[in-house]
Amino acid sequence: MGRGEQDCRLDSTVDGNRRMPWRTRTLCKPLAAAMLVSAVVPAAADEGLTAPTVTVVARGREDIDPDSPRNPYRVSESSRLASQTLTAADIEAFKPRDLFDLLDHAVGVHTMFQGRKVPFTVRIRGDTHFAFLIDGVYVPQNSAGRILQTLPVDAIEQVEIVRDATALGLGTLVNVVSASGAPNDGFIVIRTRRPSGPQAGARMSAGRFGTMAAGLHAGTATPAGYVDLRGSRYDTDGRADQHMAQDSTSALATLGFGNHRFAVDTTIFRDRTHLQIQAADPAVSTLWPQRWQLSPLDTTLASARFTAAWDARHTTLLSLGRSHVTATQYQGSVLVPDPNIIPNEETIDTLDLKHTFRTGPALVRAGVQWLHWITPTGQMFYEGVPREERLFGCFVQAERTFFSGRLTIDAAVRRDEQNVVRGVDRYEPVPVRGTLQTFTDRRLPPSDFFAFGLAASPLDRWRFTGRYYRARQGGVSGVLSAGNLPLDPENQHKAEFGVSHAGWPAFEPTLTLFDSRIDNAKAPVEYVITGGVARALYGQRDVHRSGAELQAQGRLPRRTGVLTYRVGWTHLIGVEELVDQGRSAPRNVLTGSLRYETGPWDAGISATQVGRYVSNFQAVDAASHPIGDYTRLDINVSRAVRFGTREFRTTVFGRNVTDRRYQTQLGFPDPGAIWGVEFTLEL
Repeated sequence: MGRGEQDCRLDSTVDGNRRMPWRTRTLCKPLAAAMLVSAVVPAAADEGLTAPTVTVVARGREDIDPDSPRNPYRVSESSRLASQTLTAADIEAFKPRDLFDLLDHAVGVHTMFQGRKVPFTVRIRGDTHFAFLIDGVYVPQNSAGRILQTLPVDAIEQVEIVRDATALGLGTLVNVVSASGAPNDGFIVIRTRRPSGPQAGARMSAGRFGTMAAGLHAGTATPAGYVDLRGSRYDTDGRADQHMAQDSTSALATLGFGNHRFAVDTTIFRDRTHLQIQAADPAVSTLWPQRWQLSPLDTTLASARFTAAWDARHTTLLSLGRSHVTATQYQGSVLVPDPNIIPNEETIDTLDLKHTFRTGPALVRAGVQWLHWITPTGQMFYEGVPREERLFGCFVQAERTFFSGRLTIDAAVRRDEQNVVRGVDRYEPVPVRGTLQTFTDRRLPPSDFFAFGLAASPLDRWRFTGRYYRARQGGVSGVLSAGNLPLDPENQHKAEFGVSHAGWPAFEPTLTLFDSRIDNAKAPVEYVITGGVARALYGQRDVHRSGAELQAQGRLPRRTGVLTYRVGWTHLIGVEELVDQGRSAPRNVLTGSLRYETGPWDAGISATQVGRYVSNFQAVDAASHPIGDYTRLDINVSRAVRFGTREFRTTVFGRNVTDRRYQTQLGFPDPGAIWGVEFTLEL
């Protein structure tokens, strides 16, 4: 055993609170062919044999312009009320601990933590099936809940939360590791920062529980391209009685070059983390003896995007992405002397090809997407069981404006096909004794999606939007059903209506009503063991959920400064009980923030109020217990001092300043109030 492994074993002892060492198909194929032809022919036809004149100018962030064909994650006008963007300015204002802390400030988003193999789960409008896209790298929810806490938030340019699945062109809607290919209910799109010119800086912070963080960055941009390099370090002892120590070292590099006709953008992120998994409260959880950790947890995210603007009408985008994660998991216990040591490895490769045709008031975008997921070691709830899946999808979406832009109508269709190369007979992480039933080469029935939307401005400053979405999946094949009853095809119906007013800078309200119905939703209902092999018996039921979101924001100039605010409230009706690791969903989530800027001073306060819900997850009495039902309050005050073009800023921040020990999963309370100070230097 190597020295690093010995150190990890020491950290898994009964004490468990020691500081960890600092270690360094058929329908889509014709579409793909047609896209390649459409990408090349227009340029040749329009330009003939004459070499084009290329004017080199500075490149902006057209990839995040909501109306630009260079934006690979552009959503239709009617989808934008269902989306929210958190910017780099929001990150500075909120001072979040990590990405999931930042997401908790978004309307309708509730991030949940548990001391398990997947620590974080995101629930949006009551749904938990979401995928992440980081500079073109696809990361499914289960993987994101484990690795994205290590992505430094100061490296993020913006986070866009697309709250529903009606935007059919972002990525494969069928998710990997999902029973019958259950579709994603939306996407969280993350873009990393790029320099706008020569820049460099440093950041350092210190806080409660022995928490230290530091980061450096340097980059430059010219008319021909850009480069940005960032490095960061994070270390914490965590609360002494909760086994929460962590240290992370990460590096991020972005590089791009080209012009307004052709461009290449690349990203690579590397991180090594040693992470103790929070211990459960012995008063309520049967998991209290466990002392688990991931040491090390190595993450690599890499992507390359190629942009070709053939002419004013035709733009082609090709994105290649890879996510590779390896981890050594130590499953220790206070009841046994030596931990189990379990290797984890996961790789996801993606290809995303889109072509946009725009002429006058009309826009058409078509695309194909491919995804390959493999874990040769098995992972998370299925260690030791190799698994592999392939997805292939295609889509076409069209959009047209009428009456000088006062009315926009859009429609989209999509098909995803999934081949489970190697899989297991159950997908839900429910503990069952016995050997898992495995299978190979199972093609799931294709999934078809349709969306229709409109956005209208019949009155100045008012905007009305409406969307309808339908998804159809074939019956689950090759699995057992409870009572030997046939499993019917699954159908999803979603509708949404929104209205917003943007006439008053001091008060810009938005109201959104949404309704979701799933016919014949599949889930394991019981397990049988034959000859030591556990088999899941699937059942089906109809699920209906609806709700409303109310948002308002404004900017109030004062004589001595500027006051800005943002509030949001999400109310759910028809929330299912005990569907996510023994949890129900809160019916009400309220978020709010207030920020005041005057001269060199900047002060902010933000609050999140989550309603009561229940959990019976590994409860010592097997009963449901109330969780949630808390208000979290964060504050920060900063002052900047300028020396010419240089700025030095000092910030005092507090998270959960009222020291609430709230739970978002039974047995895993929040560590409490964290106070700290941060110093930032921008050159």
